[in-house]
This record gives sequence, C-alpha cells and structure tokens, in this order.
Amino acid sequence: MWHDLLGLTEGLSPKFVRQYAELGSVIVGALARFVGDVRTGGFPSAEESYHVAADVVAAARERRVPPDPSRA
Repeated sequence: MWHDLLGLTEGLSPKFVRQYAELGSVIVGALARFVGDVRTGGFPSAEESYHVAADVVAAARERRVPPDPSRA
C-alpha cells in the first residue's frame, strides 16, 4: 500500500489509498539523468573518482605486492 501512497505504481490505485507524492516520475527522471551522464562520460568525474598511483596499478597488473606507501 505504501507504493500507492508514494506514487510508485502506474495505473489505477485502490480508492481507499490517498496519494501523497508522485515519486515514480521523480525516480524515473533521476535514473534517466544518471544513465545519460554515464553514457556521455559525464559521470564519474575526476572529483568523484578514486585515483591510484601508477606503480600500484603496475604492481596489480603483475600480481605482486605493491611497494610500501609509507616509504614514499
């Protein structure tokens, strides 16, 4: 029933349900914007990403233990 009162279902709701929000369209819109950002390369940005040092990447590719970062 909470699906109906939050507006998450399409079509007819039971007449005993009062709809307090229209979240279904909000969710669909948010997901569409997310998909668009991912497809165009707008997400994730450099600020939203973790960065790994080149030597750590190389070590992972070689499947060996990376150098101790405390000795850097």
